[in-house]
Amino acid sequence: MHVLKRQTGSKGERVRGAQTSGFARTQALALISSLVLACGAVEEQKSPLSPYASATLTAGVGLGDLELGRTTLGSVVQRLGVETVTPLASEQVGLELFYEHGQLALLFLIEPSCLDKLKTGLRPAAANMNAFLARNPCVREATLASLSVRSGKSVDESFYKGATDAGAKLWDPIEAASKHGESCAGPKAPIAGLNLDNPENEVHFKPGITFYHRALEGAGPGQTRIQRITIYPKP
Repeated sequence: MHVLKRQTGSKGERVRGAQTSGFARTQALALISSLVLACGAVEEQKSPLSPYASATLTAGVGLGDLELGRTTLGSVVQRLGVETVTPLASEQVGLELFYEHGQLALLFLIEPSCLDKLKTGLRPAAANMNAFLARNPCVREATLASLSVRSGKSVDESFYKGATDAGAKLWDPIEAASKHGESCAGPKAPIAGLNLDNPENEVHFKPGITFYHRALEGAGPGQTRIQRITIYPKP
């Protein structure tokens, strides 16, 4: 006795089914690929520091929306997080925040009336900034006093690739700084980015900006290149 096997569809239907299945797989793979690319793009845009890499450094004002006398320490920590914190102790006391491995420095000076309320001073801020600010609201409201950008080991390795409001950039010949007008004696208050590694040559301008420069190999005879730019209130 012969057993008849039932076919579920014609040959043409089976081919069309296979084609449909293959097309569905292709669509699914394309969708996954687009989602991966989209997620990658979103992650790349998520860096809160990205806008400042090309924002304008405005003498006496700030960097993009990081504005002297207006931007608070609490808002910066909330938006940018904390990379490195250093307490500043001199004639005035403050906290300096460093980002991008020290290439961006933000200085916040603490008012004496606020400092008097701090039982343990500013040192605990380095251990846990968020907890420190939660315990000390007056520190959270401290405003940006100065900011500074410095070069990396090369143009490509430098975080900041923007320019000042007069068009001067890191790695430019120091002559580019003259666009800021008349030079002056410099600020009397503490400014961001002060350290022993800064170039010895510096020039200050009345609008509230300082350029540090040094001679580099291949820069040309007598030419020095800008290695740090610091912004502070107009003297």
